[in-house]
Amino acid sequence: MEVNFTPAYRTRSAMNIINDSEQFNDAQEGFLRALVRAVRLPLGEAGIESEQAFEITQKIVFSVASLIDGATVSSNGQLKPALGFREGSNLHLTADGGSLHEQAFDVTLEVCGDIDEVG
Repeated sequence: MEVNFTPAYRTRSAMNIINDSEQFNDAQEGFLRALVRAVRLPLGEAGIESEQAFEITQKIVFSVASLIDGATVSSNGQLKPALGFREGSNLHLTADGGSLHEQAFDVTLEVCGDIDEVG
């Protein structure tokens, strides 16, 4: 499906919508891992001990993931946020919607475990 999309910072160009759940899920998991690292690393640098840093990270990541997935926000009951991943003129979306908040605990546990092993 091709949609005309004109971002404010670009000239008029066509945006191809790609609906591939497998590619989307891989990108979504990578994004979630980056989000966990972005939250967890500064907590460790601030001297917060591992267990407490994990608990704080888990709460923040779940809250942000829920907002992005639209699980906790809607505008007028109809419009909800939708996560997408841009690759050139392709926009990767999924009709199933995001599931970041569903993966948040497991990915946070794994990424924080990796960080704590190294640190």
